[in-house]
Amino acid sequence: MPGSQDPSQPNASTDRSLLSMNAATASVQLTGTHSIAMPDSLVAPFLERGERRAVVVASFEGKEVRFHAALQKRKGIYWIMFSKKHQKVLGLFPNDVFEIRLEKDTSEFGAPMPPELEEVLRQDPEAEALFKGLTPGACRSVIYAVSRYKSSQRRIELAFTICERMKAGIRSSRELVMGPKNE
Repeated sequence: MPGSQDPSQPNASTDRSLLSMNAATASVQLTGTHSIAMPDSLVAPFLERGERRAVVVASFEGKEVRFHAALQKRKGIYWIMFSKKHQKVLGLFPNDVFEIRLEKDTSEFGAPMPPELEEVLRQDPEAEALFKGLTPGACRSVIYAVSRYKSSQRRIELAFTICERMKAGIRSSRELVMGPKNE
């Protein structure tokens, strides 16, 4: 039908997520509930270097949040996921315009390593070697699983459990984090 289009897909005439930009930052809006369509000017330097992950710095009304994200391409447009947790920290509502900046991700695994996991791996060279042999995505899954707990003791316990699972031959990120189906 002429004039109709998928409202979830940005275009040059209606895309509010790309309101204004310069080489370093862009003013954007949420596109959907958990994602942001990224301006080509922000994504291009990363793609030219072959990088598909970045540290995102989002700011709104004097508040700032930093997180690691994948640059995901869907239908010719690069997107990042932007969780409700981060939206809440900034106090964002769906139509709010906020600033976003991408920085080079210098972390080893594409996510910040929790100190508890790092220490458990440091003390267990076999588990550390197995961890470093996992795919980057599996490493991030383990990192995110350990990081989600507020209690340091719980993070340590999960790190030990994951190390034991790796030494038992489990390599699936799902099974490393949640345990084998028969556990």
